[in-house]
Amino acid sequence: MRYAYAITSALLIGGASAALVLQNPAGAQTAQNEPGAIQAAVPRAGAPMSFADMVAKLQPAVVNISTTQRVQVQTNPFAGTPFGDLFGGQQGGGGRPVTRQAESLGSGFLISADGYVVTNNHVISAGQRGAVVESIKVTLADRREYT
Repeated sequence: MRYAYAITSALLIGGASAALVLQNPAGAQTAQNEPGAIQAAVPRAGAPMSFADMVAKLQPAVVNISTTQRVQVQTNPFAGTPFGDLFGGQQGGGGRPVTRQAESLGSGFLISADGYVVTNNHVISAGQRGAVVESIKVTLADRREYT
């Protein structure tokens, strides 16, 4: 334990003596607003000047993606349990799954002039087991639609 105190003391004394000799505290930082501390960033030619400028420039590449899916829905939430006959027997389907239409919505980005779009997989994939994607519609910023 004495060795740990000795090493710590030696480091503190060495740092203090270096600060006195060099007239600059070890690890000292300069204020960010100190004149001359930070050079002004000169914008590159063609670079947007603000976030709003960048959004205005890139907004036409953003697309809206909507899908229509066929999804099998269980009409009896208790199907497969001991209570399934109690709640599903009186309904017309007898507790069998019913196919319904579902819609989803997402976004993407045009990445090439010939129409390639990048989006997340969950936007265009069938979200549930047994679901089938029937159609995918892409709407551009100028309201043109493609299916």
